[in-house]
Amino acid sequence: MSQYSTSTPTPSDSAAFADVPFQTFPESFLMQAIQKSSQDTIYFKDVMHRFVWTSLAHARIFNLDDPRDMLGKTDADFFPQSFADMTAAEEDLIMSTGVPLIAKIESWTDASGNVGWYSAYKYPLYDRDGKIIGTWGTTRDITELKMTEAELERKNHMFRRLSRTDELSGLFNRRHFYDVLDRCAADAARYRKPFSLISLDVDHFKTINDTFGHAKGDEVIRHVADILLMLSRPEDTVFRIGGD
Repeated sequence: MSQYSTSTPTPSDSAAFADVPFQTFPESFLMQAIQKSSQDTIYFKDVMHRFVWTSLAHARIFNLDDPRDMLGKTDADFFPQSFADMTAAEEDLIMSTGVPLIAKIESWTDASGNVGWYSAYKYPLYDRDGKIIGTWGTTRDITELKMTEAELERKNHMFRRLSRTDELSGLFNRRHFYDVLDRCAADAARYRKPFSLISLDVDHFKTINDTFGHAKGDEVIRHVADILLMLSRPEDTVFRIGGD
């Protein structure tokens, strides 16, 4: 039988905890805990944009096992010069104005060539007298979130396309036809802008289906759709609103 209890603490338990003397922890211990445990990248830089402290998660982006290997270096030692110049300009602005940079979305390529997305927060770093002596920041990996958003957008785009497209011909369907017709009619009434509507069908299409089968009839519909698309202008819209 386990010696550990999994029950929820009761008010009496809380009262017992209240009797435990308050304990402070050395700042060095807290910084070490943050440095080793944080999944977000955390760093401090001096006025020359050199790293003076960084977290293990930050170092591992660049395949480094020891954060101390980043000390004294700048973004130019780890990123393309264009990216390093951009971050240096941002940090110069933060140090000159005291205004932080909040939730900026950045894209990096790590040491293994993998592209990642990150949400960056950057702040001025003050000394005890209130003088700005550098910057510090945190960066959260949002690559999985961005990938999920991209996949969701791809599916939404596919669903939007399917909702207005005829599956057989690939032309716009009846629903989209009436949407476009309503917009054209409204524009014509408001702006006195004329538009043309051409309706056509395939003669003897039933005979084709009855004689050669529906598969051949489907082929004819697709072929006619291709011809109409080829002959239409960029500003024209082609629909399939009936059986043929």
